[in-house]
Amino acid sequence: LSRGLGDVYKRQLIEAVIWIPEGASLGDSSKTVILKSSGGYMEIVENTQSEEITSFTGLIFDGAGKELLAPYLRITGAVSITGCTFKNCGVNGAINMSYASCTIKNSSFKDNKNDYGAHILIGYKSTADISNSSFTGGIATVRGGGIYLDDPTSTATLTECTITSNVGAYGGGIANWGSLTLENLSLIHISEPTRQAEI
Repeated sequence: LSRGLGDVYKRQLIEAVIWIPEGASLGDSSKTVILKSSGGYMEIVENTQSEEITSFTGLIFDGAGKELLAPYLRITGAVSITGCTFKNCGVNGAINMSYASCTIKNSSFKDNKNDYGAHILIGYKSTADISNSSFTGGIATVRGGGIYLDDPTSTATLTECTITSNVGAYGGGIANWGSLTLENLSLIHISEPTRQAEI
């Protein structure tokens, strides 16, 4: 998966898709693993006969500002993301969920771009439980500079999170077409003509 110097590991993703089997465990909280894209992306391959949790820990997903072929991480099934960073994912955003149940903890999202949900798009029949995480500098050309709940079947709970300086034609921070619960959330609105209401 990786190689490098000391405790810092780097991986270059060439213009291709990396398939992650459901139930896999990627990353290590004791090391820094950098996954740098050259336009490719990662997608979880769901096993419909199991309910294993796919986990990502301590990873840095760096889109390198390139036009990715798809959202950097496409999620189906049960997923746990802890202590990860998603940054500079251009055009198609950082995370896209479909038929997913995802827990995100202690993670950061920075400077990602998409038409809908620059940092995270929560799609059909998907649930996201997000805590102690930050969303900064997202740009959505249409909806959800930070997070977009795409469907009435989309559900999200955000606890102890910070959403700041995101841009969207509708919903600078969060655009919601589903069910949204906010607990102890810090929404910081930057008063500039290009930035709309955070929710």
